Amino acid sequence: MKKTLVLVLSILLSLTLTSCSQKKAKIDSSVVAIEYAYGGFSNGYYEYAITTKNDQLWFRANGYNGIDLFLVTRISDKHLEELTELINDQKIYEWNGYAKYQQGIYDGYSFSLTAEYANGEVLHAEGYEMYPDDYDARHKALADYFAKLVDLYLPQAHTLISASITFPDEEGLNSFHLLFDYGHTLLDIYDNQDIKGTLIEVVVDDQVLQDLEVLVQTYNLDKWTTSEVTFIETPPESYSFLIEYADGDYYACSDGEGFADNYEEGKKALMDYFLELAADYQK
Repeated sequence: MKKTLVLVLSILLSLTLTSCSQKKAKIDSSVVAIEYAYGGFSNGYYEYAITTKNDQLWFRANGYNGIDLFLVTRISDKHLEELTELINDQKIYEWNGYAKYQQGIYDGYSFSLTAEYANGEVLHAEGYEMYPDDYDARHKALADYFAKLVDLYLPQAHTLISASITFPDEEGLNSFHLLFDYGHTLLDIYDNQDIKGTLIEVVVDDQVLQDLEVLVQTYNLDKWTTSEVTFIETPPESYSFLIEYADGDYYACSDGEGFADNYEEGKKALMDYFLELAADYQK
């Protein structure tokens, strides 16, 4: 009987020690980048990321499956310090290495967390319909923090970040693109009717986007897609116009929707603007 009791106690002690050894230790470093995604098809899906691009810290937030959320903006370094503290206080580092998935369930809930540290270590955990210990409370702390970031930065994020515009001229169909790339703005202008090749493709100053936003407001180009304008008879040409903002707003229209009554004036202003840009950067 005594031998049996000793054996049982030994097994329990072994299991306890094994369980303790599986607890992940706190990472003695600071978070330098983090991505957290969670949700499902039915109740919406969220993606958050804080990364360094072109020597600047950026926050990106996206929503899917019925969640209306889009944001890309520069943020303060203090937020990574706060996230490091949150991960330590909530012991989220104990999730490290977790990877479990429930088979046979469709359209279920999933989560994925990746945090990179200054010392090179990486905290990673993911699951589908299966979760690490105390997931609900720790998830809530992390999700609430990112939601607060959205509330903080979204109101000030209505800035133009990209434009894609195509207009015809006497020589062909010209396309003008300003593409935002986390601190780098790429100017791309080319003729895609006669396939003459790219006219210019360079990185330009961020001021270019700000100047374009002023032009959009001056000529009410954001109204081209609304019922606030009077549409004129469709001229015999095609065009497309798309501008996007950091908070997810965008304005898009084309010859399929018709032509605003100030179309010719707006077209000339945009053509002049982009061609002057090309001349400046080709010098």
